[in-house]
Amino acid sequence: MGKRRTKFTAELNMDAQIVYSIINEYLEKQLFKPIVIKKENVWQSKPISLSTPRCFGYTYTNGTLVIEAWIRDVLIPGIYMGESRLTGVSNILLKNEYSHQIKKLIDMLYEIKGKDEYTFNPDEYKTNAPMEDDEAISNNTSSNSAYKNIPQSNNTVKNNNKSPEGRASNGTIISIIALVVSIISFSAIGEVFALIIGCVGIKYCKIGLESETKRGTAKGGIIIGIIAECIAILALILYTVYYFMC
Repeated sequence: MGKRRTKFTAELNMDAQIVYSIINEYLEKQLFKPIVIKKENVWQSKPISLSTPRCFGYTYTNGTLVIEAWIRDVLIPGIYMGESRLTGVSNILLKNEYSHQIKKLIDMLYEIKGKDEYTFNPDEYKTNAPMEDDEAISNNTSSNSAYKNIPQSNNTVKNNNKSPEGRASNGTIISIIALVVSIISFSAIGEVFALIIGCVGIKYCKIGLESETKRGTAKGGIIIGIIAECIAILALILYTVYYFMC
């Protein structure tokens, strides 16, 4: 499936460092974080509950800012099947709000452009927040990429189990255990246990989706975890019906 995105263009003719700093700071305040999707560096909003995440990408070349904005189509929580432009009737409230935020960002850039650029201090717009996928983004950064100005974290991951790759692997193992327990368990307690660890496995795998190398593993773990949850819920329903009938 190809890219289905809405483009916004602004002729700014401002210093690139200032533009990068302002946009990155604005996105972080809107709870976006840099991630890698299919080897492309983009920003994605943090999904809240079952909400559809918003995505944001931009380039700034020869004084021209080009923003690409879209939302991700959710198949099941944590697994996405494509992109949607900020037009159309589906998720219209979310799309309208997102479009308004982008226009507000562009208006802010034009407002800053009207100031004296020689006295403007770009440090006011910089951030010291660490990235969650530093290595993947730094390896895929191009010369015109906005990500070259995102501060990099100096802290190495001491526990690989807490990294997206580790969470993807561990979450998949936990989901498999939940599936096995849900199938072989012949008691309500066992099904409740499968239900609990299945939720843990899915949660870990959703974190693992941020990994480029273990993304497929994480998706498989989520699917297995959901199957385990369904079996456990169905078994609990059957146990409950059998209890009241007997």
